[in-house]
Amino acid sequence: MRARELLFVVPLVLGTAAAASGCRSCRNEHPYVPFSIGDADSPNGMLAESDAAEPQEADAGPVLEEATIAPPMTTSWTVGGTTLKAPDGRLFASALVHDFDGDGKLDAFAVLIAATARELGQVVFFRGIEGGMQAPTVLLSSPEQLDSSCSPTPRLARIGKGSVEAELAAKCSGHTRPPARAFAVLSAAMSGLPEHVRLGLKVVDPPGTPPLRLDADGSDRDGDGVEDVGLTVTVQGGTAPFEPGPKATAQLRFFDRPAGLSRDPDEPDASLRALAGSASLKATRAKDAPQVPLLVRQIGFLYSAMCTEGGSPRLLPTSGAGEIACGPSRALEEAGFAEMRSYLTGGDTLRAAFALDGAQMPPATRTPQRLVEAGNWMKAVAPPIEATSMRQVGARPKAGDAHGASYAPLSFDAAGKLLVETDSGVVRVDPVQGDEGDASDVTPWNLDVIGPAGGRLNGASVECATGAVHATIEGDGAISNVPLPVSFLRLSHCGSGTAPLPVLPIAWSAGGLELVVAGQALLIENDRSHASILAAQVEQKPPRGSPRSSDGAMTVVPSALGLVIGGARKRLLTSKDLAYGDVQDCVVTPDGARVACSLPNGRTRKVVVGVWPL
Repeated sequence: MRARELLFVVPLVLGTAAAASGCRSCRNEHPYVPFSIGDADSPNGMLAESDAAEPQEADAGPVLEEATIAPPMTTSWTVGGTTLKAPDGRLFASALVHDFDGDGKLDAFAVLIAATARELGQVVFFRGIEGGMQAPTVLLSSPEQLDSSCSPTPRLARIGKGSVEAELAAKCSGHTRPPARAFAVLSAAMSGLPEHVRLGLKVVDPPGTPPLRLDADGSDRDGDGVEDVGLTVTVQGGTAPFEPGPKATAQLRFFDRPAGLSRDPDEPDASLRALAGSASLKATRAKDAPQVPLLVRQIGFLYSAMCTEGGSPRLLPTSGAGEIACGPSRALEEAGFAEMRSYLTGGDTLRAAFALDGAQMPPATRTPQRLVEAGNWMKAVAPPIEATSMRQVGARPKAGDAHGASYAPLSFDAAGKLLVETDSGVVRVDPVQGDEGDASDVTPWNLDVIGPAGGRLNGASVECATGAVHATIEGDGAISNVPLPVSFLRLSHCGSGTAPLPVLPIAWSAGGLELVVAGQALLIENDRSHASILAAQVEQKPPRGSPRSSDGAMTVVPSALGLVIGGARKRLLTSKDLAYGDVQDCVVTPDGARVACSLPNGRTRKVVVGVWPL
């Protein structure tokens, strides 16, 4: 597996950021649900309290006032000391009544839904005038239509003297995918001036992504007397195929300027760096280190959701701001190294090598000193050993799958001689003497990754628009796409379709298919029902061409530091004559003393074999 082919992978994670002022978790939120979606015990179509409850942390700014929920089927409503009338064909879902524009008269923001159609609804503003209210002005709406399994769950809250946050969203039952949400920070502005949308966002929730929560803050952060816009983005839990991760938050901040909103360039990386710093501390402690990969994954999810460089942003500005470009991220680099160190704390050199390969891949920054530090961590667990010899083999290896969905055309026999499968047969090479000869006693092995029931691994790919990763397995007259718990941040050649990902197959027998996809060790069940993170090696004999030794004791993977040996004996094999970044198809002897790999050679590959002292 070539290191340069690896995208930045964030397989797992950390704790939560420090709570900001206010108490979002204190909210007693009751989303308006006018249509039943199976909550038979919830009166008036409301969501059950267990569905609507907030996680018990306070991350965002203060909520000054929650919207009042309207009674069902309300078209004329006396609330907060004033009477509101809905336009024809509309019903009230909720409302906020307050002197938003500072003219001494009550105004109102309200959520309206269609009386008959299923839709996300709209947010309107009623400006107070002498003797009542002006006709409502629509500030936020969504063209998304709802089917019978979905019901709207709008949110509306006052977050400043004249600012409110509003979200038009839906809850769906079964496997129905909720429509894109509309989120906005709205203001009535000053007396005599029109209300406006200060920041508008379309929020997409692709299948397989963890829940994303947005909370706004209207505090005057720069003290100029004008309310600014803060946005707290929270990720928590996860959906199949990912296991649930911890709650993690990051910030976006916009300052109100005469020319419009100006984004604070320090965010979201500053808040993500705080998370990465927590991960780094946990990574050095044996009892906390297992938590780190999941937190790192959540950091990656946040960056990917917020930033265009993430490859699949979920926050798409519709007004008040342009695309959210975050630039190179130091937080991602620090998170990647924290994950590497957490694996080394647990003695797992192989996963540490995979994490190292991803730690400095764009959009992460690349700090040379951090790589030096990472090398010292690895060397403390796997002492480096310099090769006593390194030679190029004359035999040219047979080509496998271009993206690694095949075993290597290399293997060692019981005597420690290297076997190279070529287009014309198998060649035996003496790693010490360099002698090469025909190995007609060895049957060429199948480079295809074939299961015990005959299924074949075709490869793995990522959906560019959503970031969803799956493996493709062909067999029994059908093709199965198995979702994989692998997340990515950037794949430069990814467009609007799918793109292949690097695959390193290890073994496939009764225990399932062991493989590494884009740096994450996985196990796919033989019934192809699901895949999971591979926590420990499955006891099964590897085939020829596997990076695992024939007795299952050793596994070799290339890294930026050298060839990492994991298993019964941890070693870091180095050679001044080996370009680690171009190495792939590595195989190892059971004692870890001999390793062979392939390297680029024009349009083909060449083989090198090295010998290291025991």
